[in-house]
Amino acid sequence: MNKTEFIKYCQQAGYASIQTATAYTNRTNKTKYDSSDFEEVSRVGQITHQSPMATGFIPNGRKSNSASFRS
Repeated sequence: MNKTEFIKYCQQAGYASIQTATAYTNRTNKTKYDSSDFEEVSRVGQITHQSPMATGFIPNGRKSNSASFRS
């Protein structure tokens, strides 16, 4: 499918918003898109920010552990 169809199907199927799908197509510069592109575009919107709690690192650079969170 072409770029326009891909963007439309991404939005209709719920893989990504129109803005995310458009950004993905602009970044890849492909002429034809297939099912693997649906997987990739859905991953683009999954990580929106990096949380210190998600990584296990705290701002001063030390690795956190469960003992440091106990009161």
